[in-house]
Amino acid sequence: MSQDYGDVIDPEEYNDGLAEHPDIPQADAGIVSLIREKLRGSEKKEFRVLDLGCGPGRITQSIAGKLLPVARQMGVNLEVVGLDISEKFISYACKNKSGEAILYEVADFLAREFTDKYDVVLMQGVFHHVPLLDRQAWLEKCRDILSEEGVVVIGDEFIPDYSSDKERVLKVAAFYAYIVGYALQSKNKPLAKIESMNMVDDVCAGLPGAGHSNAELISFIQDTSQRIYDCIHREGVEGVQFKSLVSALSKRIQRIAASLAAADPHDHSRGDYKISILRQVEELERVGMKLKEQKVYGPQRSVGGMGVLSFGIVC
Repeated sequence: MSQDYGDVIDPEEYNDGLAEHPDIPQADAGIVSLIREKLRGSEKKEFRVLDLGCGPGRITQSIAGKLLPVARQMGVNLEVVGLDISEKFISYACKNKSGEAILYEVADFLAREFTDKYDVVLMQGVFHHVPLLDRQAWLEKCRDILSEEGVVVIGDEFIPDYSSDKERVLKVAAFYAYIVGYALQSKNKPLAKIESMNMVDDVCAGLPGAGHSNAELISFIQDTSQRIYDCIHREGVEGVQFKSLVSALSKRIQRIAASLAAADPHDHSRGDYKISILRQVEELERVGMKLKEQKVYGPQRSVGGMGVLSFGIVC
């Protein structure tokens, strides 16, 4: 991503939108519970959590707030570090910080040097933004900064598994349409806006049109997403109309976004690239890590949903 995400969407609007997501609040609660249990099972006198891509501190605050009373009761020094490349998101997080356990920092994760080891390295909704060429190095660094019994926790939106790039794009379009349709039905304009923009990014991943949209394209996405959402609830994901709408949606997004990119060659991509849980597990296995725990939220098998995956280092 070549621009500050805080220029793309207001931090408060971002937080408000995700708070009304059908599955993210439940996944957030699952993450906090997982980390709290990790703390309770620790015998260390210091417990460090690194929230990578913390954005405006949405879940960072929750982690610190829930863990700090437990840490005090156990006589443990708790440190929660929120790291993000967006200056505007971190500025917002710092202004709204509560609790002495939190430290925020603007930094590029791969470029930053670490001297501390962390008991938890968390990525909630961020790893799908990591460029494909950087993903292995990113995961290797996550592994290298873990304490001996530490865990990498990945919370993200995952699509059902696929067998080709073309199939991935169709499943991505269907998943975003489900979320956008839900947001529109719930009258949640911030979430509908966020996910409509993300859909363009992901459907056009690796193409010039990634990140390029306008009001007309967003309107088309939202109208079609509402129809797809209705199809899902009426006939499921195997219906002819559902498949036709998803195919037409992905093709039109790529066509219009490419036209917009030709007129504006600047890179506006946020690097969205969603995968399946199976592919995510394979990526971690390639860097010597093993899945320890998995929780899913939402219609994961049919359309996609949130997954919370915990990985430890293979001994």
